[in-house]
Parts: sequence; C-alpha cells; structure tokens
Amino acid sequence: PHGERDQIRKSLANNLSAGRIGDSFDDDTLRRAFAYNTEHPGFVKILMGLTWRVFHDWLGIVSHATGYRLASILLVSLGAVFTYLFGARLFHRGVGALAVGMLLLCPHVFYHSHLACFDGPIMGLGIATTYGFWRSLSCRRWIFWSAIFLGLALATKHNAVFVPATLLLAYLFARWREFRIQDGRLQIPNLPASLFVMAIVGPLLLYTFYPFGWHDLGRLVDYYRFHAQ
Repeated sequence: PHGERDQIRKSLANNLSAGRIGDSFDDDTLRRAFAYNTEHPGFVKILMGLTWRVFHDWLGIVSHATGYRLASILLVSLGAVFTYLFGARLFHRGVGALAVGMLLLCPHVFYHSHLACFDGPIMGLGIATTYGFWRSLSCRRWIFWSAIFLGLALATKHNAVFVPATLLLAYLFARWREFRIQDGRLQIPNLPASLFVMAIVGPLLLYTFYPFGWHDLGRLVDYYRFHAQ
C-alpha cells in the first residue's frame, strides 16, 4: 500500500535527520519494504521506485505507470546499446544497427520492453555482461565492468546464474585446440580473469540488492530454492 511505503520513506528521512539511520534498516523495516515479493531481488524494484519518484512524483513529466516502467525501458536500452556495439565492433556499424532493429522487433522483446517487470532488464543486463566479458579478453578495464554487469543481473533475476557458465563454456569451446594431455594430466586453457572477479563481485552485489536477506542469509537460499522447485 502507498501509505505504508510513504511511512517507510518518511521514517528513513526522519531517522537520517536524527542521526539514527540504522533504525531504518532493522529487520522489521526491511520486511515491511521487501517481504511482499521475495522471489525477486531488489535492484530493479528499487530502480523502478526511483524513476517513479523522480519523473512522476517530483518532475511530473510522465504518467504514474510510466514512472515505474522507465526503469525497465532504460535497462532494455542498455542492452540495445551493447547489441549495437557488438555488431559494430565485430563487423561494421550497419550490422550493429541491423542487430538492434532485429532485436527490438522480436515480439516478446518488444512487449516486455514496455512493462514494469524483470524480463526486459535481465535481457539487457545479460547482453551487457556478455559484451563486457568479450571485451575483457583483450582490455583489462572491462574485467571490472563485466563483473558489475553480472552482479546487477544477479540482483535482477535468478536466471542470471546461467550467464557465467555459458560464457565459460563458450570460451573453452573457442580454445579447444589448447586442450592437451601432458605427462598423463589434462592441460586446459588459462581461464579469463573476469570470471574470477565475477565470482566475487556478483554475489556481493546480489547481497547488496537483496535487503530482505541482509539479516538472514537463509532467505537468499530460500529465494533460489523457490525457483529451483
């Protein structure tokens, strides 16, 4: 209910001004704010609340519904940008533009790109993670960004866990000639540093954007168990 959300917001503002910021992050407050939808992490939900607050409530330039939908639109747009960069870097700008057009003309992509839901954002962040991983193979600064994108993807929807496994398999498949048996032991290609950074940064960002689990890590386990079953 809007009244309860406003109460939480006012409580945060009051506690901040009174120097009791910790009171707004106790388990009871976090349960009131996040327990109604434990099957999704908080990143996109928080972002939707932020775009609604700024563009509808404060600026008044979009409708009530569009205020929430803007977060999804922005993350789908992020995916479109990296789709273009993929095509442009691999081939040329025309291929990048064609790739974006074909992506956005997919019926499910077009439909979900307009909704305040998680399907468009996880697609956009999945594309961004894949692009970041690919660039990290030749540019070290992308190691950090690929890990950030994966962490935000994990903090968006559960199926992000398949992204690093898919990238690892694709990398090993591309390097299959480097597999060999030497002295009775299997030699495999050196793994990219970005995968190790992802393994650290990803869970940290997931925990950061899953406030319902801050006081009880078992709730994060329950979140994955919910989807596994």
